[in-house]
Amino acid sequence: MANMTAARAKALKKPGRYCAGGGLYLRIRATKVWVQRLTVNGVRRDITIGPFDLVSLAEARMAALENRRALWKGKDPIAERRRGAVPTFSEAAERTLAERRANWRGDGHARAWERTLARYVFPALGPMRVDAIRGDDVLRVLFRDDLWNRKPTTAHRVRQQIRTVLGWAQAREFAERNVAGEAIDGALPKRRHRAKSHRALPHAEVRELLARVEGSRSRAAVRLCLRFLILTAARSGEARGARWSEIDVDNRTWTLPGERMKAGKEHRVPLCPQAVAVLERARQLRSRKGCNLVFPGRSGDRALKDMALTNALWAAGVGERATVHGFRSTFSDWSAEQGNAPMLAEAALAHAVQGVEGAYRRTDLFDERRPVMDAWGEYVGT
Repeated sequence: MANMTAARAKALKKPGRYCAGGGLYLRIRATKVWVQRLTVNGVRRDITIGPFDLVSLAEARMAALENRRALWKGKDPIAERRRGAVPTFSEAAERTLAERRANWRGDGHARAWERTLARYVFPALGPMRVDAIRGDDVLRVLFRDDLWNRKPTTAHRVRQQIRTVLGWAQAREFAERNVAGEAIDGALPKRRHRAKSHRALPHAEVRELLARVEGSRSRAAVRLCLRFLILTAARSGEARGARWSEIDVDNRTWTLPGERMKAGKEHRVPLCPQAVAVLERARQLRSRKGCNLVFPGRSGDRALKDMALTNALWAAGVGERATVHGFRSTFSDWSAEQGNAPMLAEAALAHAVQGVEGAYRRTDLFDERRPVMDAWGEYVGT
């Protein structure tokens, strides 16, 4: 259909490629687009001229002619166009995030991405064009302030995000390769061994934190779940997955079945009055009849995401100094300072008891733990 006219092009509806002469085609899929096929350095390549509703047939033919002239002069029109439109890393990150955001539930993951990039990556790579970034540039980000060794989890997340953004750029031919991938593996030293730890807030600051969380813009279910987690010294998954069927408000007891526990054994938690008050507030949030979750997510029938609690800490201004899991260490430190027997804190944290002591212990010290949890609730609760 080299003798294509504007009227014929407008009338075409069936998906396919329709020749318009000079290597120019009208490609019809979900939309109509003018595309030119060129042979560059012996390789057939397609270059998009523009959408049918914005570029006329005459304009498309003129653009195709200019591309052929460029080839005749020894130039690569595809490379020339790419060089003129190559985004900076920050622009590429914004476009990558925009495409991925649609597949993420809620905004928490996207906000975490933005925070990590803004703090660790943009100062160094943000203004650079993605095709100008080299492996050394990525390594400088990972080694800055000894990030690779000092904060290995953060460093891994930083590298992964750089790799994702540059992968997006490579897929769209803005960059020839992804320099944050395997190419830099050999330059990354083995990390110095460090005992795994979680950033923990000093117990003297927990009461103030809870007040700040209460006044934050986090959803009510998130605020209450974080408060409940702190008051019970529970793990994140245990608190987020709390069921009403596990709660005995009258006896102030929360009984978690073995399948929900890390050690695989049933665990009883004596609830302090402040924790019971949280449950009473949570009961008012039940939007669906029959929903067994104490702290439902946005959908109303699924548990909160772990990132929701992490984001609440960031919203309260302590995300850099504390992790959700770290509150268990905070409780343990407080308990030790109160002179409580170590076994009481271990039992409260549902830690598995090893060796001879574990073999002979036949009690979960539930009654002995109640005054400890009541004192903890009085100390940090409001």
